[in-house]
Amino acid sequence: RATVKITIGNPDPVRGDSTKLSVNKRVFEKGEPIMVTANGSGEDWAGLYTFRSYELESFRWDYVTDMGDGEEFDLSRGQELAGGSYILRLMPNDTSDKSLTTAWTSIFVVDEYNYAVEYDYSSGEGGDGGEVEPETPVNPNPDPEPEPDEPEAPTEAKLTMEKTVFKAGEPIYVSATYTHEKDWIAIFNSSGNYISQWYYISNVGQNVKYDARNGSNIPAGEYTVRIIPKDGAKNTPAVDTISILVVEEDSIPTKPINATYTPSVNGYAGGTVSVTMPEGEAENRSIVMYWANENGILNGYTSLARFKVTGETTTFTFPKSVVIPEGATELWVYSQNTALGYTSDECVKISLPENSALGSLGAPNTSFFVISDIHITGLTGTHATNFKKMLNEAILLKPNGTAIYIVGDMAENGLAEQFANMMTLYNEVMEANGKKPSDYPLYMAIGNHDYPSANGAFLEYATLPDGSHPTDTTYDFWLNGYHYIFLGADSSPLGLDAWFNQETLSWLDEKLNENREPSRPIFVFLHQSLYNTVAGSLPGEGWHGVSNDEELRAVLSKYPEILFFNGHSHWTMDSNGNMHEADESLPINAFNCGSVAYLWSGYNKVGGEHLDGSQGYLVEIYGNKIFVRGRDFTAGEWIASAQYLVKLAEPCKHSFEAVRAEYSNGFGKNGTVTYKCSACSFEKTQSIAPIVYSKGFSACLDGYGFTEGYVINYESKAIYEAANGKELRLGFAVMTVESLTADTFFEGGMLSSQNGAVQMELNDSGYILANITIKNIGANQLDNGIIISAYINEISRDIQNGELTTHFVQLEPKNGALAYEKGDATLYSVSYNLLIGK
Repeated sequence: RATVKITIGNPDPVRGDSTKLSVNKRVFEKGEPIMVTANGSGEDWAGLYTFRSYELESFRWDYVTDMGDGEEFDLSRGQELAGGSYILRLMPNDTSDKSLTTAWTSIFVVDEYNYAVEYDYSSGEGGDGGEVEPETPVNPNPDPEPEPDEPEAPTEAKLTMEKTVFKAGEPIYVSATYTHEKDWIAIFNSSGNYISQWYYISNVGQNVKYDARNGSNIPAGEYTVRIIPKDGAKNTPAVDTISILVVEEDSIPTKPINATYTPSVNGYAGGTVSVTMPEGEAENRSIVMYWANENGILNGYTSLARFKVTGETTTFTFPKSVVIPEGATELWVYSQNTALGYTSDECVKISLPENSALGSLGAPNTSFFVISDIHITGLTGTHATNFKKMLNEAILLKPNGTAIYIVGDMAENGLAEQFANMMTLYNEVMEANGKKPSDYPLYMAIGNHDYPSANGAFLEYATLPDGSHPTDTTYDFWLNGYHYIFLGADSSPLGLDAWFNQETLSWLDEKLNENREPSRPIFVFLHQSLYNTVAGSLPGEGWHGVSNDEELRAVLSKYPEILFFNGHSHWTMDSNGNMHEADESLPINAFNCGSVAYLWSGYNKVGGEHLDGSQGYLVEIYGNKIFVRGRDFTAGEWIASAQYLVKLAEPCKHSFEAVRAEYSNGFGKNGTVTYKCSACSFEKTQSIAPIVYSKGFSACLDGYGFTEGYVINYESKAIYEAANGKELRLGFAVMTVESLTADTFFEGGMLSSQNGAVQMELNDSGYILANITIKNIGANQLDNGIIISAYINEISRDIQNGELTTHFVQLEPKNGALAYEKGDATLYSVSYNLLIGK
């Protein structure tokens, strides 16, 4: 049973812009609806805050537009709140920066009311007027100044604390400023009563460190430290408030005795951290580390991945690709109570060697976001909110626009309306930020939740850079000089696992080899993971991934420049094995993409447990270096242990030699030649021109006429012979139709030389004109036609067995229309001129 002040008349005024926020009262019994009225637009939101772990954080919140602008809304959403003090805030434009609060006030939840009125006043409409003195004065001024009509700005007096979690009996140090000589401080409990001896700030001094307990004993519990202005009563709205937590003595661990760490390579974390704990402090303890400098913990970064204490001395090895962020000069090592999350007050500070941090990489060639598992259902709820926060983060980090790649599970049930809702949310954020959808195009890989619409909504909403849509769930494109490949499983559309048929695997192999350069990354997106590669696929973690894992690995392993991204598991990005670094078993780099909707952690349970949160990557490409940066979209911070710099092979100048050539459709069509670099073994394939092609033929009359024929491209011929170690011999034949009999033109695979035909073989180089004349052709024979044909013998050299004929090709014959007249001259012969050369 709690004793609280009941306000008769107006509730205490809201601080900040009181026209934007109001609450029906400030003291509530457990289970009572907390009716809030907020005014705002766009991404403005209202939330209840309580103290958890180390900082104030919202745990109930809604967008004003969803609450109803200017309408009463139950912010508790029907859930019973625990007894204690809370803060109600109105925040602008989807920000979580509490310094930008539009309006705020404190509220209290109690087990039940004690209706003994301590203080009754009315300073506005709805009251009965007058003041009633409390039975026992609640502050030393018997005649406190009345509350002004407009509340004091909360920044006029300011509290500052070095921490907010304290052991029972520990000093609770506060520094404060004051604007009135009667501004006073005390520690308040959840019922709104101060439980420490109050004191005037002016008696201590501006910004002077002072123990706010002021001689009082503060037991374990949740409290607030408040500045009450101008000698006001305890119920007077505070001008500044900080929530604190007091815990039992043994809840906060002792700092490590010592810690050692040396990075292996400048710019990269590398190396091993060794941490020694005090005797008796190993059980139920974890180690938490931060990058820091002389100003404190590095701004904008989360802690590094936690690891559990396993004995007196525990070691942790950084993945070799993790970088030390720019600005870090120290590593701060804390111990933590694993179960409760309380961290040691002090830490071991390790100075990093000079120039250990990653320097500037310059301007990236291109950049984009990679996210996964949005799981949109409707236009409200946590998943929709997290998606919008992610989009706002993308605009904040890349205001000039960039692509966003989604690695599956866009729609919770694969329904067309869920895809439509995703795009509605997306368009709302773009419009609110003055952006066009083309500034932040979405490219999607299909996930198992999306498969019910694999041939419908997914293909309708998935787009290519030219605005068209893919025709299959497996597809690819090139953008800004880089290759992006999206894999859609060939397995049952409702299964958790993925399976790929041989046709898809062959297609993938061919695409990976397309315009390939080992120093240029290829990005492959697949919703499911390969077994035992990244978090969520490790033994015991309940893996569901690629069922024909070995077949897919065999293809991917041929291309070390692949960066492979998968979602599906939702495993948090500070998990063990968040990245698979290329090794002999799988020489590609693979990344767990976390999730935008919610997260999963195996830190306390091997099989994992649910976590609130939203994460993804920003990928930046700097030549053959790719910076893959994990981002906590909820906190608006970089995930310190998920900052990876992948370095591919240095660009090679390449000394290419032709290693094979082929003409699959005959030597009269374009062929291909494959070159291999003798320095780096890199292969490339390109087209080569036909070796022999027709230019027609000529008819001559008394020296008049034109000369054409078959042309030999000696450059292509030389490439083919050098690449394949074979010699080509080219021959030509000219004949009349009459000289041919049925089924005898090809005899034993060779061109037969029939009566009346002329056949020759040419091995000469350069331009050679061969005049082949068939005489005594009368006018009545012109309609019979003339045929010119070419053939090729492919010869292999064999020292022991001599020459072997291995290939024969007949080029398309040319039939002549032989009528030719010049004045009244008489036609007495026809001459065919063959021009052989380049």
